[in-house]
Amino acid sequence: MTGRVEELGGLLIQVYKNQTDLETTLTLTRSNHQVALANNKTLEDVLKRIGENSKDVDWRRWSEREDLQRSNSLLNDHHPS
Repeated sequence: MTGRVEELGGLLIQVYKNQTDLETTLTLTRSNHQVALANNKTLEDVLKRIGENSKDVDWRRWSEREDLQRSNSLLNDHHPS
């Protein structure tokens, strides 16, 4: 009986450690996500400030439809039918 209690106690300690590790990972992931969003916002703001007259640095978020059209256009440019 004592052996079983010790075994369960060890399992509880391991589960607690695993939970703590997962919570830490989740917290770091959330933080990294927030940093990535802030970086994207900063880049978008800079690109807006640069204006229309500047060189296109080809950095933007494409909608799924625009991305598909762009990909098809690039493929057609390189491999005409």
